[in-house]
Amino acid sequence: MALSQKLDSLADSDVEHVVIFGDLNGFKLVNDTHGHAAGDAAIERAGKLLSVMLEPFEAEAFRQSGDEFVIVCHKEQIATISTALSGTFSLNVMYHGRSKIEIRMSFGWTTARSDTPQHWLSRAEEACRIAKQHGAGIFLEWQSACSVIPEEIRSRCSCCGASFRLTISVKVPVDKGGFWCPQCGQQANPRGG
Repeated sequence: MALSQKLDSLADSDVEHVVIFGDLNGFKLVNDTHGHAAGDAAIERAGKLLSVMLEPFEAEAFRQSGDEFVIVCHKEQIATISTALSGTFSLNVMYHGRSKIEIRMSFGWTTARSDTPQHWLSRAEEACRIAKQHGAGIFLEWQSACSVIPEEIRSRCSCCGASFRLTISVKVPVDKGGFWCPQCGQQANPRGG
């Protein structure tokens, strides 16, 4: 209900917004391998990561259902948010009991224009479905999702020294001024790695 109200309110806004659809990669495997309690913990962890990552922005995250999340933000923030989300969800690890569980997510987004909120959600979900085919951490815009070739950036965290790689859409400008390290969870300027 909160998501529906938020989407309905965008029609009267003077600021251009985007709708981002995120879906956990390999979630069924987490449930099948580690059990539903671990799956619930993975969803909770993803929600907390989204909340922390979006806190500096005028953005809101909603859990749509299961392992699906919807984010609404100002369009001018899409480059920074896409970089942060791609870095965090290309690989994030949590432990549930003795099980090591990888939290990975893909994202699709679309601009909230003159058509209906249901169209925005459908388009963002379709872009997310295509992003999932390319691997975790991919962030695709709906209108160009079918023609995007992902770009890989390899980096090393300046805080903890962890090596990681980001796979991003070349259609989305990348904010290379700051990444969220998937290991330590801190915002860290990347250095070559």
